[in-house]
Amino acid sequence: FLDLVAPTINIEYPANNTNTSDTGIDVNYTVSELTGSCWYSNDTMLKNTTIACGTNITGVIWTEGQHNVTVWASDGNNEANDKVSFTVDLTAPLFNWSDYVGWGSNETGSVFYMNVTWTDNVTSLDSWVIGTNQSGSWENHTTGNTWTQKVGDWYYAVMNFTITGTEGKLFSVQACAND
Repeated sequence: FLDLVAPTINIEYPANNTNTSDTGIDVNYTVSELTGSCWYSNDTMLKNTTIACGTNITGVIWTEGQHNVTVWASDGNNEANDKVSFTVDLTAPLFNWSDYVGWGSNETGSVFYMNVTWTDNVTSLDSWVIGTNQSGSWENHTTGNTWTQKVGDWYYAVMNFTITGTEGKLFSVQACAND
């Protein structure tokens, strides 16, 4: 008899558009017919790698950056595929808080002005927090999770904030970001 039904194939893991720091992340999939042939290709799609149907893609060392993986299944008459994109990010966000307002002075009157800029070369920031401590307890003043601009291959989260402190009393400023 002639098989007119294509196998079904589903990539179960990682979820599409996953961000990870795992360079050895496996690509797990299910296929409805284990008797046909299966193969996958990644990134450039210039080379196919044959795998036994139902055998997950393991042992690949992924470089930092975005990866696109397509897995195919064929029963001899029909074929199907599923695709997933994920990003390996090994670089922590960088930030610069040396851009002080006031021509090099860190204070004007009793107000401290500071410009903090985070950059990340692969993914967007998940979140950031600006906090101060003048009384012995940290207080979060600014939180965010939205990029404000992209220039070239770099994403920027730029914020300006003002912290009012007590004159003559030492206070600490902390800036944290997660990608």
